Amino acid sequence: MKLYSIRQYLVWLTLVPLLILAIGLELYFVNERSNDLDHDLTERAKLIAHQLASSSEYGVFSNNQHLLKNLAQGILQQPDVSGVMILNAASENLIEAGDLFNETKTAIIDTSLTAIDHSDSRKKMLVKKVSQIVNLQSPVNSDGKSLWIYQPIVSMQVTLDDFELKPATHQMGAVIIKMSWQRTEQLKSQMFWLMSAAVALLIVISFLLRLATSRRISSPICELSEAVQRIAQGNLETRVIQSTHVAELNHLACGINNMTARLQQDISELKSSEQQLHNLSAHLQHVREEEKASVAREIHDHLGGTLTALKMDMNWLVDKMTANDQANPLLKHVEAMSQLLDTVSTATRQVITDLRPTILDDLGLCAALEWQAEQFQKRTGIKCLATCCTEGCSYQLNKAQTINLFRIFQESLTNIIRHSGASKVEVNLHHENEMIILTISDNGCGLPEGHAIAPTSYGMLGMRERVEQMQGKINFSNLPEGGLCVRVTLPFVAENKTEVAT
Repeated sequence: MKLYSIRQYLVWLTLVPLLILAIGLELYFVNERSNDLDHDLTERAKLIAHQLASSSEYGVFSNNQHLLKNLAQGILQQPDVSGVMILNAASENLIEAGDLFNETKTAIIDTSLTAIDHSDSRKKMLVKKVSQIVNLQSPVNSDGKSLWIYQPIVSMQVTLDDFELKPATHQMGAVIIKMSWQRTEQLKSQMFWLMSAAVALLIVISFLLRLATSRRISSPICELSEAVQRIAQGNLETRVIQSTHVAELNHLACGINNMTARLQQDISELKSSEQQLHNLSAHLQHVREEEKASVAREIHDHLGGTLTALKMDMNWLVDKMTANDQANPLLKHVEAMSQLLDTVSTATRQVITDLRPTILDDLGLCAALEWQAEQFQKRTGIKCLATCCTEGCSYQLNKAQTINLFRIFQESLTNIIRHSGASKVEVNLHHENEMIILTISDNGCGLPEGHAIAPTSYGMLGMRERVEQMQGKINFSNLPEGGLCVRVTLPFVAENKTEVAT
């Protein structure tokens, strides 16, 4: 659907009604003026015919063709008169003048006729044809090109004894006037084009005025729209200048400025709160790791030492009881207690390892990843291959980065067991420029199409939180051949120019 600007709407909403009104008024005035011109020509033709009839009364009565011819020639000098015919009481043609015959020869008679020299039969035929156009019963007629007027020549007789009564009249003949519409049509055409030019000029002037007015109104709206777009893009420093003379737009600009200022303040406070939460989360993770390490040390130093001492005592007791045949009944119970003690010792070492693998602190991240991959494969039967390529790297990971990358690897393995159904896992640790990259990929089911991290996906949320605390990036993506790839990218901390621990 095509969209239109406010300026276009304003112009069209004002121009279209004006255009309709102007065209309607033009058609009305042109029609009225055309009717007036037609009426003027008809009235003038009637007046000319009446004057000619009055002047021709004596000539018709006396059959004075010379007088009638002079009268006809005088009438032809009048504007728009193209032909004159004078008839006597018997409807015989007494005189013809003008272009009467040439213009009407195809409509009235098929042969060419001249003014006075026609034969009687041709004159009678011409009079008959003309009488079919105009006569006493239809004194005014038009054939589209000419206006025909029939005016009877009437004489009045007044007697001396009844002069107060209406005088007696009788028709002595008739006058037929042919008027041309040509000049009237030219006047109509000139009037139409003049009115059209005036209307066009009015429309152009109105269009320019409305364009200027619409620009005055739409320009502030466009500025508001651009400001809102910049605000939507995150530029909260944007402010709208209140320079328009439209009160509503000023109020709108003021509201946008207030909203932007409030939004800027809220976002600033939100970012501050978010940073505080990140710092708190990092602190809690650090405290938790320290507590795990402390608990692991306590278990190792106290409980581990005690279990070792108990084991040594149990071995001594078994040796003594083996030498004494009388103690054989108790030997089985002591051996069972020794096995149970072995189980407790193994579980204790596993707890210590889960809390904080000593290999991570002793041998570094690469060795810890390979050891964890081996333990994962033994425990689950899922093939797990770890590859580390950090040779030639002059940067090292700090303690927090080492622990977080190892915990992310552990969480990924937990997710693979619970959700993926994979049969193979590949882990790769390498460096690119000043970045350390850890990738964990499997051949499982991967993520559903259009998957987003749900608020209850605490494992993935935890991994993302760890990475963001270290100013890194983490990406979860499905592999083309199937399965999931977790890619973690962290910046090195430029402390000592040593290699990453292997």
